[in-house]
This record gives sequence, structure tokens and C-alpha cells, in this order.
Amino acid sequence: MEERFVEYAEEGADFYIADLLWEDGGRIAVHTHDFYEMFFVMQGEFSETANGRVHTVRRRYLHVMSPNDSHGFYAPSGYGKPCVLRNIVVKTTRFEQTLQKAGLSTESVCGYHVLDEHVFLSCVKKTDLVFGTFPCGKTFDFLMQNVLEDILAATVQKGGVDEHAPQWLKTVCAAMAEEENLQLGLPRLRALANRSPEHVNRSFQKFCQMSPTEYINSLRLELAARLLQMSEDRVLDVAFRCGFGSVSYFNRRFKERYGTTPQQYRESRKRLFMSL
Repeated sequence: MEERFVEYAEEGADFYIADLLWEDGGRIAVHTHDFYEMFFVMQGEFSETANGRVHTVRRRYLHVMSPNDSHGFYAPSGYGKPCVLRNIVVKTTRFEQTLQKAGLSTESVCGYHVLDEHVFLSCVKKTDLVFGTFPCGKTFDFLMQNVLEDILAATVQKGGVDEHAPQWLKTVCAAMAEEENLQLGLPRLRALANRSPEHVNRSFQKFCQMSPTEYINSLRLELAARLLQMSEDRVLDVAFRCGFGSVSYFNRRFKERYGTTPQQYRESRKRLFMSL
């Protein structure tokens, strides 16, 4: 079954947005469409069949799909809360014009991504604003274009994952951006990959130009930098929260990456913020 853009959007509009909600056991049949579609999960956990493969998605997961993709949903019983996702439909020409302007490709943005908490909350807040506007007016179009650009920016793969990497590797890399997975480190990455350590190592070297351990440390340092800017947690707590077992090792790796100590980085960012 193919869904068509004209069945959703108002006449003259390039976007459509709606929240989808279903209870335990709810299901949406596998389908295709003639538009680009994106959704991020606001609540719950459910299974999505995408292009013949089954994936488990949960809060903060983002899925970007091209007109060539097929997908459907199933919410297993027992979760206890309804599943809620925010669904965004974009006219093909508008989406591809935005991609071209940003210098991005369909291959690099389509697929699964895990939004950082602050990016996720920003997307929720901005899309909340959209619901209060006329669904084909200039304000609606302006806000939706802003949301589209934010989401595309969020899909830029961390750690330099090659756009030609296999989907399993992109999915693992996206999942490892979650704080709980970073804390568990290499064993969690290998469990998510569900492939031999040798195959995982070769794939990371080929498509990420680094080892799995180096990739994890890169994500941990990026998270640490954000926490130093956005929280009042002690440097010690930031280190442990990001999965570093040693503060001295954290300090050394952080200085190698950012050219300054964590405390100096925090102070410099505060001064920069106050000068704006």
C-alpha cells in the first residue's frame, strides 16, 4: 500500500505533522509512500519493520525515511503506557532542496538516529509551536522548515561514520550515543552489533577510521563537553557519568581532544556565554 502526500497535507503546504498514539498490541501495516517521512519517539517502546528488518525503537529515537522505504509498526503488550511518536511528512521536492542546500545526501540522513536529550527536547518544543498555527500558512511553513533543518543537522553521524557504512553499523553508532550505552561501553557495543569482534573491529576501521574503543571514547568526550556546559555536575561526576572509570584518564583524554582541562573548558564556555 502506498500513501500519497496529497492525502495528508493541506493544499499548498509542503509539510504535515501529527502525533500517532496507540495502546499495547496496536499495529500499523507495512506501507510505502511518495514523500519523505520522519518521526521521533516521544514515549513508549515498539517494533518497527523497516525495509524487511525489525528494529526496536524507543524514546528519542529518530527515523528518517525516503520515498523508496517501506515500514510498519507493532506495539507489544506489557509496556503499560501508550506509544507516542511525532510524525512529520515532507514533500519530496522540498526535502531534497533542503538536502542540496545543506550539502547532505539521502544516504547520509536516512535511517535511525538517537537524538541527544537537549536536541530531542528542542524538537519537541519547536514542533509544539507548530500545532498552534494554520497548517498551510507562512508561519507554519517557516516553523516546519526550521524543524526540518534541525533534524537534518541532528542526523550528521557522530565520529565520522561513512555514509556507505552498512545499516547495522549506523544503527549501532546511533544507539551508542545514548548515555546508558556509553556507560556500559565496549561490551554494550558488541552486544548491539551481534557480530564477531573481528568483524566489528574491521567495520569500524573501514567506515569510521577508528577502533570501537576510540569511537566510544569520542562519543564520551562529546557528551562530557556538553555536560560541562549545561550542568553543574562536578568534573568527577561528569567523568563517571560518561563512562570513564578514572578521572586522571578522563582529564588526559579531554585535554588531548579539546586542548584544555575539563574545568578550564567549563569556565571558558561560561565566559563566552556571558559575553554574548
